[in-house]
Amino acid sequence: MWDDQLQLNVSNYASLLRIALPSALCAVLLVRAALPQKPTKPPLPPGPKPLPIVGNALDIPIDKPSKKYAKWAKEYDSDIVHLGAFGNHFIILHNLEDVEELFERRAAIYSDRPPIHTLELVGFGYNVAFMRAGARWKLRRQYAQQAMRAEAVKELRPLQEKSMNEMLIGLLETPHRFEEHHHRLIISLPLGLMYNYTPTLLRDPAVDAAVDSFEVGMKVISPEGSMANVFPSLRHVPWTWTQRLANETQRLGRIMKRGPLSKVHDDVSKGAGSSSLLGQMMEKKGLMGLGPDEEDAWFDVAHTMQAGGSHMTISAAQTFFYLIATHPDVQAKAQKELDNVLGSHPRLPNLDDRPSLPYIEAIYREVLRWAPSAPMGAPRVAPEEEVYKGFLIPKGSIIMANIWSITHDERRYTDPLSFNPDRFFDEEGKLNSDDRVLAYGFGRRLCVGRYLGHQQYGTGHSLWLMMATILASFHIRPKTDAEGNEIPIDDEFEEGGFITQKTSFQCDITPRSAEWRDVLENIKSSEF
Repeated sequence: MWDDQLQLNVSNYASLLRIALPSALCAVLLVRAALPQKPTKPPLPPGPKPLPIVGNALDIPIDKPSKKYAKWAKEYDSDIVHLGAFGNHFIILHNLEDVEELFERRAAIYSDRPPIHTLELVGFGYNVAFMRAGARWKLRRQYAQQAMRAEAVKELRPLQEKSMNEMLIGLLETPHRFEEHHHRLIISLPLGLMYNYTPTLLRDPAVDAAVDSFEVGMKVISPEGSMANVFPSLRHVPWTWTQRLANETQRLGRIMKRGPLSKVHDDVSKGAGSSSLLGQMMEKKGLMGLGPDEEDAWFDVAHTMQAGGSHMTISAAQTFFYLIATHPDVQAKAQKELDNVLGSHPRLPNLDDRPSLPYIEAIYREVLRWAPSAPMGAPRVAPEEEVYKGFLIPKGSIIMANIWSITHDERRYTDPLSFNPDRFFDEEGKLNSDDRVLAYGFGRRLCVGRYLGHQQYGTGHSLWLMMATILASFHIRPKTDAEGNEIPIDDEFEEGGFITQKTSFQCDITPRSAEWRDVLENIKSSEF
């Protein structure tokens, strides 16, 4: 009887469950539907599949990062690529429109730099380009704009011509040292402007140390350079690769500053401080008083221009020598245009000739497009979480513009890997409007030195003048072996620490003719 009763109860309970369970589930679903739901976050941009814990730490490219990121953009069919490592997010932009939208139209948000934990370690705390946004950066930015405004740079024209003549004499006498000659030319301009310092030696300590300190330091502070940028505590571990390079950079930085600063102090003591911007600042300090913040700001601007500001132009100059040596057809076409403008009696081109030399202008543009000096630009940081084009940009993300990818985009340029200045002419044979140098930044972080090195038809534009002057005066060719056969020049470029640089190479640099040799010899005579 008990068994029958138990079986009846179990049957009743089962019937009740079959009725009550669906009702309960419906009630739960109705309650959940009535409650506010936490929104689902949009996805991160596509990128390599992360590993547990370390994420994409092993994927971050060390060698030629711009090329690797561009490859991923094609692989994932996205102009926006994401990598994550140890909680850090990296967003890489491969489309100019996206870069302009974030870095220019939203400049109020995206003008800050991420914290670079090795910046002070390598002695680069003075570098205005890498400073976090804020009052300290704004003051230095203001002083840099004051120093490098177009009107102020006009006063550099005599120094520019003198430095150019010294480079021509150097190429005539020791052409195999062309790298050192263009280094001295380019760094002479900020040294003259800020310190009234003129390098008297080809291997001037202030020039060599500025070049070397920047190259070494940039290897450490770049995102792919040192693990101390990811784990700041590693900065204090002795005898590491990071510590060794940091100590070397600091040593070179002291040499870089020593001679120019001594020249400024000497000028001020003799009452000649007005011959340089730092001298003017020190005289103002003595007459009217100058706060320590303003004094430090001027020194930071001067050191930034001497080292980092010059190095990008040095990179472009080295690329120019390589491309002209390996493209004789471009060289011949440029020299024909120069001869037509300069006339039958050889003379050096000057800044006033620029509008009459469109093909030289096209070469200038193509050098900077083909091998942008800063292929990944300098990073920005996202201050808040944001959704852009359906992708999540987490707060604190490091955002970089892949300038190499943009300047080699097949949607923008036909056969972008080739060096072809003719791409900058329209169907009527006139220069088109594509004259922007992307490697010099965007928005509020645009390089203030553009008037000195690269402003089209403005003042200064030293790189353009160097190209025109060398093409007018010299033939640049690969070296030949004992049988007269050309020795190929390798196509290797080093990319790291935000900067790309053509590896060292040798070429033959000779005067174009006996008449041009006479011009160069006359310059040599007048110089001394």
